[in-house]
Amino acid sequence: MKKIVTVTLNAAWDKTYFLDGFEKGLAHSVAEVRGCAGGKGVNVARVIRALGGRVVATGLAGGMTGERIVSGLLAEGIEAAFMTVKAESRDTLAVVDRISGEVTEFREPGDPVTEEEFQAFCEHLRELLADAGFCVLSGSLPPGVPADAYARLVRLSREMGVRVALDASGGAFTSGLAAGPSLVKPNREEALAAARALGELSEGRDLSRLGPV
Repeated sequence: MKKIVTVTLNAAWDKTYFLDGFEKGLAHSVAEVRGCAGGKGVNVARVIRALGGRVVATGLAGGMTGERIVSGLLAEGIEAAFMTVKAESRDTLAVVDRISGEVTEFREPGDPVTEEEFQAFCEHLRELLADAGFCVLSGSLPPGVPADAYARLVRLSREMGVRVALDASGGAFTSGLAAGPSLVKPNREEALAAARALGELSEGRDLSRLGPV
């Protein structure tokens, strides 16, 4: 079975606070705290492993938070091959009100990554794709990573003869879409935004004109 490589360029450490009642502007006692590695690609890797697939999670990780992300994945039994960067990986915080069921999320953008580091990651990914059957590109881009990052990675995957899926939003999705991925997974809002950006949307026009879906 050939491996599936998942790419999370803006991985995070996801922390969740569980409270019994949440009101803005007040101090609260936290009833429970949970933490785990996060990011769209990381979540895809979890599902693939749960289904019995062979998966390698890769991306960019830096600082103590990056170390926590990698060690967290390894503790879950997920093979992790993240490339180390100087920038500290980001944190996210979710506050869950166990009484109302409401969830409030806070997401850091992440620290800047250099063009040189991204170029090095492209070569890192090339090595991982040498014996891969599929590549999944998911999630947001950290500051400093070029806007056409997903387009470059889609082209790289195709050059290696590896099918590639893209799940992103905004300009990163639009750029990657133009490179011709094997599969895309936008939600409705992402698909409509990409269609407008590419000037392809008119009444009654099929969104599949944007590329493989």
